Formats: sequence, structure tokens, C-alpha cells
Amino acid sequence: MGSEIERAELAINALKKRFGVATDLDLARALKVAQSTVAGWRKRGSVPDRYLSAGPGNVGYTFTTAPMLWNDEEHHALAVALARLFRDHGHKYASFEEFAIGGLSVSSSLWSYLVEAQRELRDLCNETGLNPSQAMLQLARDTIGKPAAHPPDFQVRVTDGDPDA
Repeated sequence: MGSEIERAELAINALKKRFGVATDLDLARALKVAQSTVAGWRKRGSVPDRYLSAGPGNVGYTFTTAPMLWNDEEHHALAVALARLFRDHGHKYASFEEFAIGGLSVSSSLWSYLVEAQRELRDLCNETGLNPSQAMLQLARDTIGKPAAHPPDFQVRVTDGDPDA
């Protein structure tokens, strides 16, 4: 196990040199992951292949990576993105199944929701020290408590009973 940790440490140090950064936090920012992700690599003794080949201007982004190769942070961000997407657009569909196969507008929106959720998850992890799973739960709780960012096509008006008011 010791040699695996040493190899991970060497890989992390090589990435720091390649990106011209000195700290794990700066490396995490350059790779667009949470600092806890870099610490996790060190603890597990391995750096995922998709990051080993990364360099300035050549960071593998989620939408260009097969989901089975996503890191924990990306998987947790997907849960938040789906919750927000359903919150904002679910009213247009009679069931979740219809929503899931919904239109191009919903599926193309998923990527922008995912990018935003990843950024928020990464920032929350870095600011609070939470791991991605804990940060996802906090973001999901906050998502449930907020109104839709993109309100439905109709607006509810409260009146005193006069329909013309």
C-alpha cells in the first residue's frame, strides 16, 4: 500500500508542476475538482487516468468523459442538477418518465445545470471542508427549499376575490 501512496504523491506533484501551482487547493482549482478530491487520491493511492494526462488547457470535462469514469464529485453534482432541472421544468410533464425522455431542451439544459452544480459543490467543499457527499446533501436541501429558477409558463396572482382585480 505504501508504494501506491508514493506513486499517487508523485503523480500529484507532477500535476502541480505541470500546472505551475504549489498547493493542493490550487491544483484542485486548475483541475476543476474539490480539494478533498485531491486528498482522496492521495489517501487511496491513485490518481484517475483522466487527470494524469491533464495540463493547462487540457482538462477532461465531465461532458466529454463517460459517466462510469466520473469522480464522486461529478456523480453527486448530477443528483443536484437533476433535482434542479426537475424543479424548474418538471411542471411541463405528467410524469417523471415523460420528463426523463422529455425534449431536447430539457436534455441540453442538463449540461448547464450540471456545470453549475459542480461549481457550487466544489466551492462548498473548499469553503466548508465537507466531502462531496455531504455537500450534495446540503445543496439538495437548499434546492428543495427554493422556488424554481426558471418559473413555470403561468403566474399565480392572489386577489381579494375580485376576478378583475
